Amino acid sequence: SLLAAYSASFGNGITATLSAESRRFRQQTATGTVGAVQAPGNTMLYGGTRMPDIIGAINIKQSWGEAQLSGAVRQLNDISPIVSTSYGGAIHVGVSLNLPMLAPKDHIYVLGSEAVGALSYLGGTTGVEGTAGPLSGLGVAFADAYVNAAGTGLSPARGFQITGGFRHFWTPALRSALGVIYTNVDAPGAA
Repeated sequence: SLLAAYSASFGNGITATLSAESRRFRQQTATGTVGAVQAPGNTMLYGGTRMPDIIGAINIKQSWGEAQLSGAVRQLNDISPIVSTSYGGAIHVGVSLNLPMLAPKDHIYVLGSEAVGALSYLGGTTGVEGTAGPLSGLGVAFADAYVNAAGTGLSPARGFQITGGFRHFWTPALRSALGVIYTNVDAPGAA
């Protein structure tokens, strides 16, 4: 699904990556729920790819742990000629702290993500295409966007996610982990 990427290392554990990726494996549509005519409130049906997803990330890895800031931009284009193209995206901020005072390799981490029109970037898919992910257990199919009330544009679905966890090594071969995920999705149309 990757089209092109460039990574650079700046020394002192700092790296950056910029990529252009096919949106095909990350786009979320509730397929089969609407026909070719897009009624207000219905889920958007993606048209052909005109722009790849643009992804950027900067990471720092040090003895204390690591931190990363990343983001994505996505084009939302519907099959209907009356619905204009709009854009969505996501941003992630994460920190992992090493806890060698407990045991070597122990760490705790926190990740915050927000997505507008790009729900699969919340850390997994919404389960629309049968893929497991943090939203798949909700039993509801969320699309990236919905046709607005006037039927002339797209209203993106919005969501945020906070993930945290702790991993402890009892021995070099035996470890345990505890994690928690909170996800909130606001879908402006039929789901």
